[in-house]
Amino acid sequence: ASGGIGVGTAVDTDTTTGDLNLITAGATTAGNITLVEANALNTNRVFLTTDTSAQTVSLTSTAGPITLGGDIGNTTDHLTLIATAGDIVGGTGTATANILNLTATAGGIGVGTPVNTEAIVLRASATTPIDIAEATAVQLGNATSGVTSSGGNITIATTGGAITTGNTVTTTGGGGSISLASGGANGITLSHAVSANGAGNVILNAGGAVTQGVGADITAAG
Repeated sequence: ASGGIGVGTAVDTDTTTGDLNLITAGATTAGNITLVEANALNTNRVFLTTDTSAQTVSLTSTAGPITLGGDIGNTTDHLTLIATAGDIVGGTGTATANILNLTATAGGIGVGTPVNTEAIVLRASATTPIDIAEATAVQLGNATSGVTSSGGNITIATTGGAITTGNTVTTTGGGGSISLASGGANGITLSHAVSANGAGNVILNAGGAVTQGVGADITAAG
């Protein structure tokens, strides 16, 4: 498309097999992509081509999981993956984005297998556990939203980068615990509250220093 795909009104698709080749040439928001798939969606059949400027790509599955079976995204664009009737499932692929937003409105993220990510900013919301394996340094949340589960644990680990916060990290039900681990000699810097529900714990495992800013309260059972 010379502009975008689903700009203003999402494009609805109903596919179970075959590739989804989504190609836009519009600069910035004119090249955005918004697609809603009526079936389960595996990223190994989604191929994105966008302008060199930053676009927002939003892919929703309304009837099944989203599986990271193939790499998707790039470090310039913003990527949103939404599963409204299932989990976002980890696989051999990596979700890459400047701002990565993962939402499972009736399930979890990385259930069984962690979701591989490479994001500058990560936002995530689920009703059951969240399990993320991040390749580099990551900021958890921004002014828009943070990382939250209403009914499970949150586990986020980087392979080789620091963890910082741009918004709160919370579990709000089920006694969910929060585990943050920064790989290598990298640290964890908390500038926002980290709060575990009920009997949940907060575990911080850093190769470097752990720094807590003013107002970055930690709430946990122990």
